[in-house]
Amino acid sequence: MDLDSEFTEAFIESRLTRTECAAFLGVDKSTLRRWLNGEGNQAKKGFIEALRMVAGYTPRLSNRGKQFHGWRFRNGMLFTDEGMGFTPEQIRSIWHIDQLLKSQEREIRELQALLQTMRENYAPKLPDNVILFSDYAS
Repeated sequence: MDLDSEFTEAFIESRLTRTECAAFLGVDKSTLRRWLNGEGNQAKKGFIEALRMVAGYTPRLSNRGKQFHGWRFRNGMLFTDEGMGFTPEQIRSIWHIDQLLKSQEREIRELQALLQTMRENYAPKLPDNVILFSDYAS
């Protein structure tokens, strides 16, 4: 997408009037009109991200923010670029769920180690002449 189209799209998505947009960007209305008509490319380049943020998009933060490109804030929720919405409570709960899962994974590993120890130390010792069914199954 070229710079003119990107600026115009950001302006439309911001839902600001021309007067509001010019005031927000700190430029004269005639400057905004020229930018929307395709003039002054370099000058408007820095304002596209500001208009996108007004529209509710998350800012692009160098390469680290690329995975959030297209995400938006709307009606108190964060929406992915696929349209899945999350409330602040749901986002906060992700950390708690992650901690719970890590705790359960640790507990499973400890129980597996205990079970292995029990198998090694407490398995019945059978005489050598006893044949187990599992020996035939494999």
